[in-house]
Amino acid sequence: MLGQTLMRELNLFDHVTKAHTFCDSKLFYSFTDADEDAMRERLKSSSPITDEPLDSFGPQSALQLAMVARALEEGLTPRDNRFRLRVYKDTVIGSEIISYVVDSNLAATRTKALQLVHALCKQFMLFYHVTREHEVKDSNLFYRFSQPMHR
Repeated sequence: MLGQTLMRELNLFDHVTKAHTFCDSKLFYSFTDADEDAMRERLKSSSPITDEPLDSFGPQSALQLAMVARALEEGLTPRDNRFRLRVYKDTVIGSEIISYVVDSNLAATRTKALQLVHALCKQFMLFYHVTREHEVKDSNLFYRFSQPMHR
C-alpha cells in the first residue's frame, strides 16, 4: 500500500519495464529522475506530520513519514564518533538528529521531533543504537542508519 502511494503520489519509482504497478513481489523497480524535486515540494506543502496521531499510519501519514525519512537520509551526514577509547564508524548523534528535524521545520519542538523520529524508527527502522540498547534519544548517544535492504 505504501509503495503504491509513493509510486502514484510522488512518482518516486517505476517498474523497470513499466509493466507492473508496485506489488510486494520479486520485481525490479528503479527510481525516477524527478523524485527529489517532487518529494521536496510535497514536503513543503504538507502539514507537519506530528499534528497527526503517530500510532495510526494511513496512506497519507505513511507517505509523509517516507518523505521525512528520505530528507533525514539526505540531510544528516554520518561520521566517525569516539566514546572513551572506541571509535564508532558512520554514526549520527541523537541530539543532532533531533536538531536537524527541528531546524528543517519538520517538527515545531524537540519533543515533537523526538516523536517523529520514533515514528520513523517504528515504521521504517530508520536508525538503530550502536549497541542496540536504546531507542533514539535527544542525547549524545550514537546511532546508525539501517541499511536500505533492512527497511
